[in-house]
Amino acid sequence: MRELLSFHRIIIVDMTHGGKILARELKKKWDVVGVDVYNTMDSEEIAQFNSNGIQILKNLTEISLKNSDTIIAPVHCNPQFISKAIEKEIEIVSFHKIVGYLLKSQLKDKIIIEITGTHGKSTTAITLAILLSYQKKVLCLSSRGLELFQEGNSKYLENIIEIAPPYLLHIKKYLKEFDIGIFEISLGGIGLADIGVLTNIIEDYPIANATKNASYGKKQLLEFAKKNSIILYNADDKNSKKLINNIKTEAYLISFGKTGQIRSNMIDLVNFNKRNNLEIIYDLSSNDSQRGRIKGSISGKVIGPGYFYALLTYVGVALILKIDKNKIIENLYGFNGIKNRLNLSKMNGCWLLNDINSGVGEISLNAALKSISSYLIKNNCKIWLIFDANSSVCEGVDIDKIQRIISKWKSIIADVYSTNLNIGNSFLDLNKLLNSLCEKARKNDIIFISKKVKG
Repeated sequence: MRELLSFHRIIIVDMTHGGKILARELKKKWDVVGVDVYNTMDSEEIAQFNSNGIQILKNLTEISLKNSDTIIAPVHCNPQFISKAIEKEIEIVSFHKIVGYLLKSQLKDKIIIEITGTHGKSTTAITLAILLSYQKKVLCLSSRGLELFQEGNSKYLENIIEIAPPYLLHIKKYLKEFDIGIFEISLGGIGLADIGVLTNIIEDYPIANATKNASYGKKQLLEFAKKNSIILYNADDKNSKKLINNIKTEAYLISFGKTGQIRSNMIDLVNFNKRNNLEIIYDLSSNDSQRGRIKGSISGKVIGPGYFYALLTYVGVALILKIDKNKIIENLYGFNGIKNRLNLSKMNGCWLLNDINSGVGEISLNAALKSISSYLIKNNCKIWLIFDANSSVCEGVDIDKIQRIISKWKSIIADVYSTNLNIGNSFLDLNKLLNSLCEKARKNDIIFISKKVKG
């Protein structure tokens, strides 16, 4: 990629996934043209951009391209949208790369942690933010917004935000307020991480009009990595290991998982009324000071397996940052999970378990049911499953897969309720349903609300 100062004209292809933010930022120094390939901008918004000197087109064919032009497009961009630029061999820069360039000088004195993967990104980001905030002030961008964390508590700075790379430009307003930046980023990294985290690539789903897979984007975490930075990756995930083995990187690699350099066997992680015990072994190098074990525990009202990889990642990050082992154990002891992410509470003698977030689907449902199945069988009790999906995200739920998961675990499920999905019994009022189920359920039964919401 050419140096920014050598750019002549910048053409942003895709104004939907953060392109508008990039256009406004880049217009401060360069001639910028935007291409609204998804036709999401109305005439009033287009007129506003035009009045600010940013021409908005519908298609790249509407402009005469020059060799000195630079095309900026998301990594998942449909190749048809940029075919003209490809034919002319004009430089194409990803949103990830340009955002990294724009923030490089401003974040040079911060500790930056970039997190990408197909599942567990938000849980990992927020878990790290909570636990690291006992030692440092943490700014965290995740699917639930931009938050500032101190002493385990968070303050929302901006709620309406996404994890596409251009949204990271919002952090420039808060540079004086944090020591550590934790950024959940879709489809890769921006090249500024001191510590990068690849949670997993459980689903290597198609992108770019099915011409590439998600791993094509995720590999940017490795390709853009700074020299001597550290990348933590999931040793239990075959797609992550495959990517690690196939991509050259200047980062130092550390694995986590049941078989990783940071590992645990998930000792006693579903305990409800008691503490959930956790023993983590780490072997970061041949140096004895980088080898050892941490014995700790987390709240019994957290479904431990749902946080297993996030907690291993935290221990790895904390050790890399040279946080004292006793402090790590103390921080884990006070960890009560993340609101609406596999947390337990009592309601009229029944356990109420919530998993309400944008990542809910067949994989998370299966993992949650698997995690609590031994408790249900041991205590001869059942789960009352409420699978809910906001109407705006129903298209993101595979009903057939959900039904197969429910059939798989039917021996531990008392009944199923849903909205909008034609699964089990339908309901309209969640509060009325909960009150009704509390009367039906036996002592120690679990009412499980698994709800997909828009991220």
